Amino acid sequence: MQKAFCKLLDTKLSSIRVIFWDLDGTLGDAPGWSGQGSVTQYIHQSAALANMLKTISDKYGIYNVLVSRNGMFCDRDYEKTKAQFKELNFDDVLSCYRRREHSKVFEYENLDTILLVDDQLKECLDAQRDGAYAMHICDVFPQAVVTGNYALLYP
Repeated sequence: MQKAFCKLLDTKLSSIRVIFWDLDGTLGDAPGWSGQGSVTQYIHQSAALANMLKTISDKYGIYNVLVSRNGMFCDRDYEKTKAQFKELNFDDVLSCYRRREHSKVFEYENLDTILLVDDQLKECLDAQRDGAYAMHICDVFPQAVVTGNYALLYP
């Protein structure tokens, strides 16, 4: 997984400085994480993902942000949920995107340096429309990046 993703960063996504990661259907199976049990049990290859996030942060200077419309990122669940993802080497975990109707990258500057990784085509198209790169995955990320089961959308 890490080798395949680093190759993409080297060859097709060299301008990326921030990656916005979706959770449900992207890092773990849909319909989504319920908050029951550890997030490491939900995410496919969680230890390998944590290692990859650290590597791409160290090697490329990429800032990794988790952004999800999952209710576990809202209200009283947010701080506990955020802590679990910070342990997996996410630099930031955004709160409660469930109530926002705009794209997951809309509020940010330098959109041409942002990559959204998401299993929902609409989310990817919205990010692309706003000026960001998007990686629409058609399987959970670890499998999709290795098998090539994704599409890159350019701003």
